[in-house]
Amino acid sequence: MIEFMALLTQPSSLWLLAAAVMMALEAMGLNGIGVLFGGIAAFVVGVLIELGVIDADATLAQWAVWFALTTIIGWALYKPLKRFRSNTQDKDQFNNIVGTQARVASGGLMVGKQGKVHWSGTTMGAQIDPSSSQEAFLEGDMVEIIALKGNQLLVAPLGSYAARIRRDEE
Repeated sequence: MIEFMALLTQPSSLWLLAAAVMMALEAMGLNGIGVLFGGIAAFVVGVLIELGVIDADATLAQWAVWFALTTIIGWALYKPLKRFRSNTQDKDQFNNIVGTQARVASGGLMVGKQGKVHWSGTTMGAQIDPSSSQEAFLEGDMVEIIALKGNQLLVAPLGSYAARIRRDEE
């Protein structure tokens, strides 16, 4: 126990512990406020102290290096991480909609006009796919969702999605 307490009085150990805590917070979902960048910078500061690049007694220098590294790492990694997170969310988030059925809401649907459909307990904006063989659907008709275009569902007669996949594979 005494050795552990002695270890915690060394600046390099404190920086490495801070890095571990920040990384754990990031892993548990506290993201979006630079915890990852600060954790990486704290790890680097701890290693630099251990290697003797930064003096263990130079607290102000340690904080300055940590702040500078956090800024540089954040600047370098923010956009790639944001792009990675949004790409994986966009790809996976709505895949379960395409190929499923929906019921046309009140007012029906006509080609070229926006309408509404009921899907999975919610009402969503929809349009008839321009390449569809059918030009209108009445309220209560069942349609198949063949694509998601922005926040609008593209719908067609039942069986259209499977036919489109077969046609694309040929």
